[in-house]
Amino acid sequence: MARAAIDFAKWDLRVRTHIASRAAPAGWTGFWLGLWEHHLAAGFANGHFVRELTKGEDGPFSERVWEMMLGRHLLACGFDVSSPSQPGRPDFRCVRAGAVTWVEATCATPGQDVLLAPDADWLSSGGYVPLDSLFLRWTNALHQKIKQCAAHRRKGIVAPGEGYLIAINGGLIATANYGFGVSRHPFVVEATLAIGPLQHRYDRETLGFKGAEHLVRTHAVKENAAVVGTAVFFDKSNAAIGALLGCASLRVDGPTLPLLVAHNPLADCPFPTGLLGPGTREWAARLTGRDDNESFWEIAEVTASKT
Repeated sequence: MARAAIDFAKWDLRVRTHIASRAAPAGWTGFWLGLWEHHLAAGFANGHFVRELTKGEDGPFSERVWEMMLGRHLLACGFDVSSPSQPGRPDFRCVRAGAVTWVEATCATPGQDVLLAPDADWLSSGGYVPLDSLFLRWTNALHQKIKQCAAHRRKGIVAPGEGYLIAINGGLIATANYGFGVSRHPFVVEATLAIGPLQHRYDRETLGFKGAEHLVRTHAVKENAAVVGTAVFFDKSNAAIGALLGCASLRVDGPTLPLLVAHNPLADCPFPTGLLGPGTREWAARLTGRDDNESFWEIAEVTASKT
């Protein structure tokens, strides 16, 4: 038996044993096994992946589940996908019509916030919805991967002319995180395109309603008073990133995912719209004007209509 076949057999047994040992609600074990079988058959598995998946910690396990979901999705969308076996590289290398795009996956975690723990169910009790806290966990995950993208470019792992996507899953945060924030736009849009809460305007004398518009929010403040930037895609230093992908669930039973995507208007290698499956919704910024001091942008959903 070839060495690769021996490794595959050992990995398969190890993963199946670990998944069977996890206490999980009905249906989850079968879901994880299906993902693993697809991941192994696609040639995406390697020793590091198996060690992280089976080490017994919820965080690394969920990260690998998200990676398996994403790999399955990219294949279903028609990309030629490979998963580099060398450590320190992005999770996937995708090719379509000759264009190379690298994809780096991560999960937003609840940190120490009890309101964001996986079993927190603030919606069912009619309680306070911690949108700012949810948003900050998404921005935390994003900024960690921005640093990683810069390292990949600096080391030449991602070559000039090759695209780069960051994909965040928010399924570890609470039980009702749908991926949308206080602006009514997705967290991926709020975290990259500086869009803030919806503001209603009224006439001061008549109190008549004059319309609504979004505030510009270029940064958010953490509990420790640290400032995190939210105009990521208006900063040319982040031009290596083509788009930010988001998904709010760690369980999607079909082969394609309901992704939420924010496109970078200043990207060196822009990622085309319409390539990420029928369940994907996409947002982009369009330059509408410029003066001596600032530029003006319109942010809108650009999802292609489904017929």
